[in-house]
Amino acid sequence: MNQNVLVAQAKAAPARLRAGAWTIAGCALALVLISIGRAATGGGIEALVLPLLLALAQLGAAGAVLLSRPYARILAGALLFLTGLLHLVIALGEGQWWFRLLSALLVLASIAAGVLLAAGQGEVRQR
Repeated sequence: MNQNVLVAQAKAAPARLRAGAWTIAGCALALVLISIGRAATGGGIEALVLPLLLALAQLGAAGAVLLSRPYARILAGALLFLTGLLHLVIALGEGQWWFRLLSALLVLASIAAGVLLAAGQGEVRQR
C-alpha cells in the first residue's frame, strides 16, 4: 500500500478513535519503560518478556484502529482489558512503590482508552 494512502486513512479516522489509538500506544511505551526500570533495579531480564510482547500487540492494535481495520476496536479492547488486569495485579501486589503507582496510572489510562474506542464507534457508524 502507498504510504500516502495509509496516512490519509489514519487522518480520516474519527478524533476519538485517533485519541484512543494514541493512548494505547502511549500505554505500550510506558509499560516497556517501566519494565526496563524494574529490570534495572533487580527484577532481571525475564521481567521484560511479557511487557515487550504486550507492547508489540498493543502497537499493532493501535495501528489497526488508526487504519480503521475490521474488528480492530474489538482486538484493541481485548488487549486493553488484559493489560489493565496485568497492571491491576501489579498495582495491588508487592513491589516497589513507584512501580505500583505507575501501574495504577496505566490501569486508568487503559480504561480511558477503552472509553474512547467505544465512544468512537458511534462516529464511524454515522458516516
